Amino acid sequence: MDSSSPSSSLDRTRPVVILLRHAEKLDWHHGLAPENEKRAKASYVDNHQLSAKGVERAYALVPYFLQRPEFVRLFQMAPIAAVIAQGVGGIDVGRGRSERPRQTLWPLAAALASRAPVKPTLYPDQQAGSDVRSLVAPSPGGGGGDGPLRLEDGYLKRNVRALIERLRGPEFAGKSVIVAWSHQTLPALAVALGVPASEVPNKWGKRFDVTWVLEPVAGGKFKLVQMPQLLLFGDENSIIEVGKGYKGPSLLDDSGAGDDSDD
Repeated sequence: MDSSSPSSSLDRTRPVVILLRHAEKLDWHHGLAPENEKRAKASYVDNHQLSAKGVERAYALVPYFLQRPEFVRLFQMAPIAAVIAQGVGGIDVGRGRSERPRQTLWPLAAALASRAPVKPTLYPDQQAGSDVRSLVAPSPGGGGGDGPLRLEDGYLKRNVRALIERLRGPEFAGKSVIVAWSHQTLPALAVALGVPASEVPNKWGKRFDVTWVLEPVAGGKFKLVQMPQLLLFGDENSIIEVGKGYKGPSLLDDSGAGDDSDD
């Protein structure tokens, strides 16, 4: 897909996977941050929560996905089948205790679960987006999109390979899955799912305002489409530079297994 429409050449035997970094966190936990950047980083106390701006982005993602024409058209072709956020590991598994991924997708998951009408008033000609049920895949038990769709948060950062195996399986063929994860893992996750490493940035960087859409194409590969969100003040109208491509470890072997570091 580009900024106007989804690709007409999607491989319907595999899913469309939409990758997001969680929304913003606090730059500093209280008062004024030290001017020395190294000292500030060493002294930072992470509360594992979204900042006020992060909460604003989380709620802005609801109309972003359910009202913008390019996503409405995409979800009509490949309806949303799952909304998945990186889980919280707890104290007993080291770090990886960030609540931010699931906080980022909770408003969207709540809107999808409610099945409430969403009228895209900015796009009156886009009538097909007036009902969430038209954008959600039928539940396994049937019901034409009336079945429950809940936020899934059972995958820890260190267990990302289990998520990869599920996404590469037949469960979501011809459907869309939205995933929020920590930024350190996202480039490797895109490569593990089938995007050529040469087309994936080596690092996500500091951006919170970009969406990655992985389109299934012929040959078992995925095409990476980067979309600037342009939702909040300060969002950049640019993609993350690819450069020489992804050079990091693979998530498909032991050396590249996801860690529990916080994002």
